[in-house]
Amino acid sequence: MRFDATADRDITGLGTWGELAYSLEDPRHVLEGFHGQLSEPQEGALRELYGLVESLNLDLTLVRGQPAEPLRLCLLRFLRANGFNAPKALAQLEENVNFRDRENVVDLLQQKASDVLGCDPEAINRYFPHWDFGEDRVGRPVLCKQYGGFVVSELLSLTTMESMVRSHVWEQEMTLRLMRRRSLARGAIVDSVVVIIDTGGMAMRQVTADFIALMKRVAHVDQAMYPELLGQMFIINTPGLFTYVWKMFAPLLDSRTRDKIKIFSRPRDWQPALLELIPADVLPPEYGGTGVPL
Repeated sequence: MRFDATADRDITGLGTWGELAYSLEDPRHVLEGFHGQLSEPQEGALRELYGLVESLNLDLTLVRGQPAEPLRLCLLRFLRANGFNAPKALAQLEENVNFRDRENVVDLLQQKASDVLGCDPEAINRYFPHWDFGEDRVGRPVLCKQYGGFVVSELLSLTTMESMVRSHVWEQEMTLRLMRRRSLARGAIVDSVVVIIDTGGMAMRQVTADFIALMKRVAHVDQAMYPELLGQMFIINTPGLFTYVWKMFAPLLDSRTRDKIKIFSRPRDWQPALLELIPADVLPPEYGGTGVPL
């Protein structure tokens, strides 16, 4: 049995998922391990995983989200994250199903950001500005997060650690929805994001036990529950203390994730790197673009 994307159609008003491919501008359209570029062993692993999911009658509805991700693309994400080892990919899929049931993601997605946080999101943004800039050159969402004012003790005066983690899950789920809608609107697969982490202004006093605990929980959620969501990460304006912070967190990331992260301290280095992937009119002037100022 050859696994065929066109056999798994999700029809919406915007188009047919099963007929989509990566755009020709997207490097992944020629990268091995991605849709349309599978080796025979990888096709075999995909068939094996499909059979395992089918034999267990594993319901992946919540993992695939809405608009529903084609099953082929969903399984390939988990296979790439696990070196095309079907049993390992299955274990991670089962963990995802249990996680979404345990976290009651269906109910979570019915809530507003303020309900999830238990406070006004703008109050959080004063300490942790983060937003969606727009799209990179192949349609991937560009997310920016500024950590210069990220003081966990101040955030915990507004909300709880658990609420911040649930808010991160809520944002990740909303990002998945955004990518799938953009895929259908563009007529090409959009299945990952570009993230800019601005550490300018960070100080050692911010790296508290609560900061470390929160970052570890977020890193676990991202790797275990949202495999292959990260397309590229730029960590910019890194202060001297970042070497210490990176040594602490790098071991928590698998090698595939670490390979997607580029670290820069000087604007003359990171601005060209950002502009290579992101149109100038998307980036604000503060990041070397011509878009709307922050």
